[in-house]
Amino acid sequence: MKAQILLLFITIPVFLSNVAGVNKKFKYEGYIINAEGEKINGHVILKSNLTYDEVKIKFINYKGKKSTYKAKNIKGFGYRSIKNNEAGNRSWMWSHYESKKVDEAPVPFGPKNVFMERITEGEVVLFQYWIQQNTNIDNPYKRYFYVQRGDETVKLTNKNFIEEGRAFFSDNEDIVANLGKVNHRFRHTKKVVKKYNDWKARQATSNL
Repeated sequence: MKAQILLLFITIPVFLSNVAGVNKKFKYEGYIINAEGEKINGHVILKSNLTYDEVKIKFINYKGKKSTYKAKNIKGFGYRSIKNNEAGNRSWMWSHYESKKVDEAPVPFGPKNVFMERITEGEVVLFQYWIQQNTNIDNPYKRYFYVQRGDETVKLTNKNFIEEGRAFFSDNEDIVANLGKVNHRFRHTKKVVKKYNDWKARQATSNL
């Protein structure tokens, strides 16, 4: 009985701390792109939770009007915050999100219209989003990448990365040969896309 009571007192603070973390909110300078494609500046309020912020956000325009938007309501949003840049230095950086339809909701029983982060530009645009894995305590989140080139969009997972990646980047023999090896694994997807985009940019310059 004492062991059960002790477990209860240990569990409650942990649960409360998790709830507090979910409910913590942060306000950033930002914008939304409404359903008509108009950019509206103001402030974005986020919970800084990987999956909750993919489902809906709060926004305050410069007139002070507060609204809540789900991914199905608007085309996207962005905000400015201090992050580590590619050189590892802290600096003000913009994060951009677009509304996308996915096949797996980021939260249990949640919507499949999500805000997906756009993390690279160029010939290939790279998006990422996260889903909750409530059955996996050690690794509660799973990440997916989407690569987009023109009208072609491919979902990349840890399991299909090499097969789908080789098909998608088939015009670059170096990337195809190295997928799955050092600096070319699933977790290096951003580097792989940048390498491909840089290669395409050099090709375009050399053809001028």
